Amino acid sequence: MKKYIFLSILLFVLGACASSLDASFLPGNWKTIEWKVVSTGQIINNQMDFAFTTNDRYAVDYGSQREKGSFYLAGEYLHTKEDGALEKSVRVTKLTIDTMIFEMNRAGSIEVVTLVKVPQD
Repeated sequence: MKKYIFLSILLFVLGACASSLDASFLPGNWKTIEWKVVSTGQIINNQMDFAFTTNDRYAVDYGSQREKGSFYLAGEYLHTKEDGALEKSVRVTKLTIDTMIFEMNRAGSIEVVTLVKVPQD
């Protein structure tokens, strides 16, 4: 009986750590269509376009800067680790085959970024 209780608890814990997001939607190129500050509604007119690969690598193009590294999903969070830098995470509120919306805390301000997947030729 103890063995079954332990196994049930273990499966519950492992299930809680698994991502609720479908990682199969991520591979491809994503273009930012809206980036705004939640508290003020201010629109940020900067580029932040992503590319995700099936081997857990990403690249982001900020226009004047680029970054690349590895990524993973855990729960409702997308974690990125730029090569040679610290890990960052954003809370993904929507991830479908063609739309991703995430919230990030930048300098104490919550910002929401909406991206759409760029169709492949």
